[in-house]
Amino acid sequence: MTFSQALDLMKEGKTVRRKRWGYHGSNIHIAIFKNELGPMTEAFIYMYKEVDGEAVTFPTPLSCESLLAEDWEEVK
Repeated sequence: MTFSQALDLMKEGKTVRRKRWGYHGSNIHIAIFKNELGPMTEAFIYMYKEVDGEAVTFPTPLSCESLLAEDWEEVK
């Protein structure tokens, strides 16, 4: 699927990854955090990776290659 289709899935709360990443411990999600003043107005995409058996998450910029790729898939 395209990144546009993957983005639609992330907006529904689903998780996606690129087949090319190969390692199936790498996924991306979209997040909107709320604070005491109300919801933030912007969402960000973050990556989830397993490193040495531990979960690591961090905001991630996507490359042009990833944005134009057609090898995205939903993580079930």
